[in-house]
Amino acid sequence: MSSDGKEEGPGGPRQLRPLQHLFDGDATNVYLDNVCNLCAGTPGPDILRLCTDVFEKATSHKMALERENAYLFQYGATAGPWEFRDELSRFLASRYKDTVHRDDLILTCGATHGLQLILNSFVEPDGVIFVEELTYMIAISVFREFASMKIVTVPFSDEGVVPEELERIVAAEKSARGDRTAWDRTCKPFWAVFYTIPVHHNPTGVCASEAVCAGVVRAARALDFLVVCDDVYNLLHYSEEVPAPRRLFSVERSLCQTAPGGGVPRNVISNGSFSKILAPGVRVGWLEAPAPLVRQLTTSGILRSGGGVNAYMAGVLASALQLGLLDRHLDTVVVKMKTLTCTLPLSLAGPHAGAVRRAGRAPAGGLQPSPSGGGLLRVGAAARVGGRGAAARLRPRRPPRVGLPRPHLRPRRRRRRRRLAPPTLPLSAPHRRLPRRAEAGGRRRRPLRRHRRVHPETRPSLKPTPFLSFCEKAGHELRCPGCWRSFK
Repeated sequence: MSSDGKEEGPGGPRQLRPLQHLFDGDATNVYLDNVCNLCAGTPGPDILRLCTDVFEKATSHKMALERENAYLFQYGATAGPWEFRDELSRFLASRYKDTVHRDDLILTCGATHGLQLILNSFVEPDGVIFVEELTYMIAISVFREFASMKIVTVPFSDEGVVPEELERIVAAEKSARGDRTAWDRTCKPFWAVFYTIPVHHNPTGVCASEAVCAGVVRAARALDFLVVCDDVYNLLHYSEEVPAPRRLFSVERSLCQTAPGGGVPRNVISNGSFSKILAPGVRVGWLEAPAPLVRQLTTSGILRSGGGVNAYMAGVLASALQLGLLDRHLDTVVVKMKTLTCTLPLSLAGPHAGAVRRAGRAPAGGLQPSPSGGGLLRVGAAARVGGRGAAARLRPRRPPRVGLPRPHLRPRRRRRRRRLAPPTLPLSAPHRRLPRRAEAGGRRRRPLRRHRRVHPETRPSLKPTPFLSFCEKAGHELRCPGCWRSFK
């Protein structure tokens, strides 16, 4: 089924019904009451219902403030409304337990829009995109839309990306490109970008260690490439024993302050979103970037032409932050996520764990220890290994069945047999009915099958009869247009 509620059929797309959300009509539908869906990375309806009170109070508060000047409905500032960025910086500083400056924040329409904005604004058109071997799958689809850029994978471990391998692979790619003279370079500041998820990695749930983060920052500054951190899960940290990991943007700032020669942060961007901590439908996110990159973004033609993005929703969220509604909502979400990730492994390890494994839903490898945050639960793969060496692929014993069969699927229609069209003949060619006895030989011919398609000139009666088309000259063969049988 396509995203607009149409199903491809033999006669083209067929309209079924309008979709209510992205997962409607699919096996990953999170609104099915009889299925515990673990496939979709989205808040469930139990969490989204809490948003109605948040937005009702925030919208009433913001509309009361806008009655005099109605600035919210005008073209907005390129970086986003200043009150939104001010409230967001305070909210992030309290959650990160770190300094967040208002001037480092840029309003976006979510993490995907922020990623596209970064690739358009900072990376050369023929640049290189480095990604971890295990990464967010739809990000690869975004990268493939930049057809002139090259995608290169980097090894990944249980502590995050391997910094030594990252530095070696990036150096090899940079050496292969050679020196780019001034006239050969575009106005973009970076020749390559490294896309990473250092905190609560998707899909493994791994948090990169402090040493790994420092190694990535040093490699980026030494080889002059940009690091984009997908930090959408950072605020979903619910472990009391393990402290919340620092974001890579903060690590670069600390290294610049403690370095002997000093330096200015310019190689790391934090890409955040409200999709996981509030609701995906608000389509609001932010970029936390160094000052030189913020200045370049504020002069972007894409942002200047529209007066920023999503200014109205940013204003409503500013009221939600000012009233403390988002803080209370996030505390509730963290408690729910912690309860789910702690209960699910115990449920699958109970008396029914064997039956669940045999059904293909929980591999024999079992669930890994409960993560310290994020919305991902790591499962070991129960599979037969085929092939040779480390490149062997995992083959599941039996395909897992997720969700229920879709009710709109219909039985497959029987395909109609195609009949070959008879050869076309000019209308001036003489036609006559097949005689019962052949003119030569005197032997009785087997009667031919009757055909429905009759030439207009041989239609003396309403009952269709077989016929032959032939030439008057002797020796030419006779041919039946219905079955193409030939006679001499």
